[in-house]
Amino acid sequence: MDEPPADDSTLTGTALLERLQKKLAARRRRLPELFRVIEIARDGNGRLVKQGRIWHSDLAHVRRFGRAVAANSVSQQVVIADTSGAVVEQIPVLPLSPETTGWGGWEDMPLPPVPPRYKPAAAARPAHAIPPTPAPAPPPDVPVLESAFDPEATTTLTPAPPHEA
Repeated sequence: MDEPPADDSTLTGTALLERLQKKLAARRRRLPELFRVIEIARDGNGRLVKQGRIWHSDLAHVRRFGRAVAANSVSQQVVIADTSGAVVEQIPVLPLSPETTGWGGWEDMPLPPVPPRYKPAAAARPAHAIPPTPAPAPPPDVPVLESAFDPEATTTLTPAPPHEA
């Protein structure tokens, strides 16, 4: 392979950008991924408000806590999100009942399998491009008119004389 030049001033824009991105990626500290429970509820004015200020690095712990929040909540929705803000899991909010409410034992509850996670780049891709539908052809018995505007046929209009009263 070609050896990259030692001087950045001789690189083209794309090559320089790629080189700098590699340098930054090598320097970037790898932090553990964090997760949080976001409770979406209505405020006094009926607007949806997100609450989710506690972050944790253990996804299983956050999923259990999210289920406990959903069982004890009158919110609209409870979701688990990652550091980038992508939704990892949506937890259904059930009506409050004596069997489901309470905070005891939430750390020991069994969990269903983790839903599949998609990379953000895959979500940004368009699903399927729908080809445009062609305009239907006019029926054969209808005459097709040419353009109503013909620049060669236009003339300058002269103002009419004023009306005498």
